[in-house]
Amino acid sequence: MSKIDELQASLNASARSNRFEVVFTLPPTLSGSGRTMDTNSLSLRLQSVTFPGKNITTTEDTNIYGPSYEVATGLSYADSITMTFLLNNTHQEKEVFNEWQDTIVYPSTYDLEYYKNYTPSFTCFQLDEQDRKTAGIELVEVFPKTINPLEFSQGANNDIFKLSVDFAFREWIPLQCDPVNNSFQRYPSKQATFAAARPNRTFYDGTRG
Repeated sequence: MSKIDELQASLNASARSNRFEVVFTLPPTLSGSGRTMDTNSLSLRLQSVTFPGKNITTTEDTNIYGPSYEVATGLSYADSITMTFLLNNTHQEKEVFNEWQDTIVYPSTYDLEYYKNYTPSFTCFQLDEQDRKTAGIELVEVFPKTINPLEFSQGANNDIFKLSVDFAFREWIPLQCDPVNNSFQRYPSKQATFAAARPNRTFYDGTRG
């Protein structure tokens, strides 16, 4: 096989930025407020999402002879991630997140809800051309931190309103996906089928410990 053929074969397996899915879970506090919404609708109307990064926090070690250098002190994640939704004409998506916020800080009393009661988890997936899950992460303990404003304009030409929501989260956990069976588990999976689905994985190979 020529280098060009090898490159073409490699590109055929490239991840596409428009092939993704987010599976939403709403907190039990929302059902208690009487708010119901099909979470599939949120997934369908999600236009964009940013998969968060991860950062090793460091400090400078100066207690040495010679040049100083940085040493690891811990782990941090992004403060929040942003999701953008195509808004329907009743602003249903906005109402869901607004009521979610109202169950966190009650607007009439300013009382706070218990943290565990308003922080579900979301799962975010990379999809292939056949809509099979090939990679993913679990966002742990998520809640809508900021609902960004909507700007009306007479100059807009029938533009669809887009709602941007910033979600706070505690951490994210990588997911091991089996595209053959379109299933997933948290890393590291100890099941042989998941390990076999990602044979080239060198770190979270699903067979250790």
